[in-house]
Amino acid sequence: GMFAIITPAIIVGSISDRVNFAALCVFIPLWHIIVYCPVTHMVWTSNGIIAAWGLLDFAGGMVVHMSAGCSAFACALFIGPSKVRTEQPANIPFMVLGTSLLWFGWFGFNAGSAFAASVYASHAFLNTNIAAVVSMLVWMLQDQMMGHSYKVTGMCLGAIVGLVIITPAAGYVNVGAACIFGILGSVFCYWLLHCMIKYLRHIIDDTLDAFACHGMGGVLGTLLTACFQNPNAGASIPGAFYGNPMELGKSIAVVCALVVWYTLATYAICWFVNLFLSFRVNEEDELMGLDMSKHSEAPMTMTPRAKILPGKKNGIGSNPGSTVNMVPNLEADPGEAQDMIMAHGAPHTA
Repeated sequence: GMFAIITPAIIVGSISDRVNFAALCVFIPLWHIIVYCPVTHMVWTSNGIIAAWGLLDFAGGMVVHMSAGCSAFACALFIGPSKVRTEQPANIPFMVLGTSLLWFGWFGFNAGSAFAASVYASHAFLNTNIAAVVSMLVWMLQDQMMGHSYKVTGMCLGAIVGLVIITPAAGYVNVGAACIFGILGSVFCYWLLHCMIKYLRHIIDDTLDAFACHGMGGVLGTLLTACFQNPNAGASIPGAFYGNPMELGKSIAVVCALVVWYTLATYAICWFVNLFLSFRVNEEDELMGLDMSKHSEAPMTMTPRAKILPGKKNGIGSNPGSTVNMVPNLEADPGEAQDMIMAHGAPHTA
């Protein structure tokens, strides 16, 4: 149930600023039944095709992240690029809060996949945390090498990538391998994301980078799992680096097949839903923002700016000729608040 809930949420992140909510309510059940459930059965049941072939997926590399990321790619391709382009996050504190909740919740996904409070679960817990920390640090290092500042947004993104990469292998590899997962995942997803933003944004406008981080992160994690899965760390089948090179070959074949299935099946579902309900909102609604145009709610309430009226008291000012009846706009001028406080005292609000 947990995995089934979170997977469509990742897909929605790629098109959240321009998808029609009514069409989305039809798309998600269809996608879940046609795309998600069959692969889940093939991977996680003993008589499933992929499980019987000997491939391991501890907590959802193939089932959750590959499916969500590749489907997000198909949805973004079908719906087209956004009319509103911004490179800045809407709310950095909320982004940090969301990352923290995800990081903590990921322990439930990965360690919980051991189905018992055991040493096996503790091992998965430790690997999850190590991969996330290493990936976050490597992401920050790459930002520095590219001449960028240390950014909390980069830290958050790097941590999420590390969590994605280790998901299929959390209970099957040792701690050293978890560090390698974090390093390789961070480097691979960082440069893939950079190339997509630079060269493909006009075609594939993935709002929350679901394809680069979840889709391709899941692909890499699955392939690395086939290399590093260790019988001494809990894997039932040895990996390519432990005397079983066929495991990597099988993994490559399955990954290619799944990427094609996820992408084509999702694109077909988008096309089908669009026959009856427009999958994308109109331009006017998109420019207004879906919070207001579709749901009649603002994501946050801002105190409106008011004019300064020299020589008049406006109810909250005390000095004629220099009264202020507004809360400073920090986004427009970060120094404005300090200047106002020095000149007039702290502004009051009702």
